[in-house]
Amino acid sequence: ANVHLQGQLVGVKKLILGYATHMHFYNTSGTGLNQPMHYQFEVLNVQDGGNLYMSGSGIRIEASEHFVVGGIEGSLMSKVVLQKGSAAFVCGNITVGKSGVINATGAGYTMDEQGPGFIGTFTRYNDAGESPTVMHYGHGGSHGGRGGYAGYTQYPPHKELLREHRTIDITGYDDTLHPRMMGSAGTKGQGVDGGSGGGALQLHATDAIVLDGTIESNGEWGSLRTDHRYYSGGGGAGGAIDMTSRTFSGSGLAKVNGGHGGGHYGAWKTYVNYAAGGGGGRIAVHCTSSHSFSGRFEAYGGEGGQMVNGIP
Repeated sequence: ANVHLQGQLVGVKKLILGYATHMHFYNTSGTGLNQPMHYQFEVLNVQDGGNLYMSGSGIRIEASEHFVVGGIEGSLMSKVVLQKGSAAFVCGNITVGKSGVINATGAGYTMDEQGPGFIGTFTRYNDAGESPTVMHYGHGGSHGGRGGYAGYTQYPPHKELLREHRTIDITGYDDTLHPRMMGSAGTKGQGVDGGSGGGALQLHATDAIVLDGTIESNGEWGSLRTDHRYYSGGGGAGGAIDMTSRTFSGSGLAKVNGGHGGGHYGAWKTYVNYAAGGGGGRIAVHCTSSHSFSGRFEAYGGEGGQMVNGIP
């Protein structure tokens, strides 16, 4: 069943989304009058193949008792998808089961919005007496890590060029202790789009966060330009995941990886021009009591062509 909530959902204390349910929250919806994008429940469960989709910056979901996504290993995948913007989950307890996914990949700054870490263009200074080359296409977006600069690899000294720009780059941004900003977009290719950055997620539990599934806010891949004479789009930067709780446990995965540059796969090694990968995002965890988390965090730079990967 598809359920589209565009107005107010009043009087619901326990919202349970089960098998084959696809519920959509919009920037006009909420659970109280004159409070769009603000939802208050006692319990919010997305389980047994249920799905919740949200769009808007500044979404706030409160579940005073618990918020659960997914279940045990082998159960149907259940998803909470932030399609655009930022969302905060403020709850008593938060559990992401083995089959649960909270996904904000590509929900950040678009190519049109750019973002603080949008590279856009950079100037490559050639040998003495030659005119500088302004490079307009295929750079990765930045956030916690710097996006790669696309470049013509046949022009030496390419390695020295990349080292120079890594030294002077100032595109890293956001609070390292409480990251709450979206990832920036990759630069356009020639006739194709750069990838959007990852969205911003906050998960704050009064008591416990149990992460056995996946929370991800990766940058989107740049679009592929198959003609090797032209640049593909650069990858978007990873987004932000900020988690606070009394206890933190589980064996799952949180990731804010940069998106791959378009054309990084297949026969990319035969290309003359390469699109670059996006930089990694930011993850922060604040645990006020004990933790026994044995899973993994990822904030890798996205893959690009030769020597133009994003930076973690």
